[in-house]
Amino acid sequence: MLVTATRYLAANRFGLGRRAGDADAPTLRDAQAGLLRQLEAFDPAPPPIAALPGPEAIAETYILFREQGDAMRREAGGMLPANAREMESTPQRETRKALNDVYADAAAGRFAAAVASPTPFPERLVHFWSNHFAVSTEKQFVSGLAGAHEFAAIRPHILGRFSDLLIAAVRHPAMLLYLDQVLSFGTDSAFAVRTRRARGGPGLNENLAREILELHTLGVRSGYTQADVTAFARALTGLSVAGLGRGAARRLVPDGSRPGDTIFIAELHQPGEQSILGKRYPDTGAGQAEAVLRDLAVHPATARHIAVKLARHFSGDDPPQPLVDRLTADFLRSGGDLASLYRTLIRSPEPWQGAPA
Repeated sequence: MLVTATRYLAANRFGLGRRAGDADAPTLRDAQAGLLRQLEAFDPAPPPIAALPGPEAIAETYILFREQGDAMRREAGGMLPANAREMESTPQRETRKALNDVYADAAAGRFAAAVASPTPFPERLVHFWSNHFAVSTEKQFVSGLAGAHEFAAIRPHILGRFSDLLIAAVRHPAMLLYLDQVLSFGTDSAFAVRTRRARGGPGLNENLAREILELHTLGVRSGYTQADVTAFARALTGLSVAGLGRGAARRLVPDGSRPGDTIFIAELHQPGEQSILGKRYPDTGAGQAEAVLRDLAVHPATARHIAVKLARHFSGDDPPQPLVDRLTADFLRSGGDLASLYRTLIRSPEPWQGAPA
């Protein structure tokens, strides 16, 4: 019975299901050792994913589609009719199909990689972190980049430090577009002053800052305030995406940027020091937001938030407190070393309890 339960848990709770031909682990120690070996053997870019287009090619397709739409809008006198989609030209329809294919191909590549992978435990961790740093595909530009977000920002970092995973995930074009960071600019920025935008008026967008604090790092009811959200949003101003931004972000792209690159536009950045969670961050341009992110990544509230989510995912909806405490302590001791966190998870008794959870 113990062998059967261990085999089931290793394949289903820590993996993506048992496959024909999988070798049995005769003991719990063997099952744990097998999972640890998977961490060493994980390939972040298996063939089904490595063959997919990168952000630059995807962005260029989006730019073409936008240009086709702009031309159609000009021909219609500035306003598109309700049946505009039916009036699209053949090239427009072909470009729209190409964009839909990008998403479909990414989904197929993700599925193929997971099914064929000899390391299902890390693949499950990829899905865990993609859910943690979720983006919505309801926005047109985001749908084509959602796969690239997982492939380029999540997969290469699941065995590194949480700080590097956090920075890669939130700075990826898909996240910046999803949470409207490309629309944000400082109300005292050079752009606002030059264009005589009213101070305190529209311009600063807090979506990304709030999501990072509430979902990605500290968690809800962890002590941050609205003032922290606003100050963090100011520190994040200037982050944008080359070729896919709107308004000022579309016009002020730095020389040498490629379509789909994450960029920093100094003219949109809110000048000055920002105070977040009681710490002051000097204005170092793009470095200001990164300094905040690195501090958030090792904050005790972040350690607890990540520990609870990981324990819940691998041991049940009501995670055992000893497991949460053990994972929190590991996170704080290692500075957010994710491989160390997984080793502690695997060696803990709670996820190996056979009862349904």
